[in-house]
Amino acid sequence: MSSVASSSTGANTSAEQRNAGPSPGLLVFRRIIGGTVGGVCQALCSHPFDTIKSRIQAGVASSVSECASSTLKNEGLQGFYKGVIPPMTICGFYNATLFSANQAARNLVRPNDLPPGADLSLPRVALAGIMAGPACCAVVCPVEVVKVRLQLQTKDAAKAEFHGVWDCVKKTVQREGVFALYNGYSALLLSRTIGLPFYFGAYEVTKQAVQGPAAPGQPAAPASSLTALLAGTNAGWAFWTACYPCDFVKTKMQMQPRGTTSFVKVLSDTVKLHGVRRLYSGYGACMLRSAPANASVWFAMENTIAWMGRNGW
Repeated sequence: MSSVASSSTGANTSAEQRNAGPSPGLLVFRRIIGGTVGGVCQALCSHPFDTIKSRIQAGVASSVSECASSTLKNEGLQGFYKGVIPPMTICGFYNATLFSANQAARNLVRPNDLPPGADLSLPRVALAGIMAGPACCAVVCPVEVVKVRLQLQTKDAAKAEFHGVWDCVKKTVQREGVFALYNGYSALLLSRTIGLPFYFGAYEVTKQAVQGPAAPGQPAAPASSLTALLAGTNAGWAFWTACYPCDFVKTKMQMQPRGTTSFVKVLSDTVKLHGVRRLYSGYGACMLRSAPANASVWFAMENTIAWMGRNGW
């Protein structure tokens, strides 16, 4: 009798463990791997659009079509991929940091009566997004500085100020000090603090609208491929719409030597000289870039996580 009870108890415990889903630590590990894979896909898909956005923000061109045609005519296809090495090499690391930090934050804000990986309320999703901001900004700011300065070079290679990524890093540090690589950090952090709650919130809302919420007390299943593409696109659009003016100011700050300007000065000068609409210069290019960039990163990450789950990782 006792052996039957013991066997029944063991079976119930095993079933409860399966229903509880992966541990909090395993969820973070899966986000590290999934974010890395997603980041590489994102960089390959989005960099041409990012180049156009940065050039319009800097005033090199006034529209998406003008910038695209002049870049193709004067520099060829490779012109769209100027500065691609920094995001290619670190975009995976950045997304691994962003998604794992967000998952760690979700673990912290999750109510005790919910299992790890369960759907959270929208306010908790937004709070976890805000908490992920400082970690991802620390990783991405130096990359953004180098990328922006390389993207804004439209002259031929012989006349270019920087000849590659490491030359840009070396000259920037020599002239302005190592902290120049964190030029525009305040604007970047503000943009992420504003944008990330919309980013993760829009993804969750779209995901649950398409495939429904998880059963009460159960961990959420990974999004299907179609859901990830749709929700990722909406997440990117929500993020950039919310924080685009801050990103505009950040780009302007990163173009300048460290200490020569500030967030408030760039913002006030821009509005005074050009009006509020100038803060959304390049918004169209950003939306074009955002769709493939964020659809690809979520698609790759969700499928990587699903594969890891099927294979016992």
